[in-house]
Amino acid sequence: MIDYSKADFSKILTRYDVKMQVVETPEKAAEKMLPKDPLMRTVAECVLFKNLKEIMPAMNAAMAKSAPADVINGGLVPGIEAVG
Repeated sequence: MIDYSKADFSKILTRYDVKMQVVETPEKAAEKMLPKDPLMRTVAECVLFKNLKEIMPAMNAAMAKSAPADVINGGLVPGIEAVG
């Protein structure tokens, strides 16, 4: 019989994704990933939190101040990336 009493299993079968969740909460990770611009942040948060009722008004408000490509790259894409 194999004696496992002195074996160190701490580095074997470790779920590093779970370990990272303990280190960094989803809110902190989203804070780093989402844009700083308030309009783009609103768009990204709508995507991240699946706020379907507010996404179009947020997009329209952002497009009133920025080009559509900027809204896509500055709001939608960061929201999608935050979802993972």
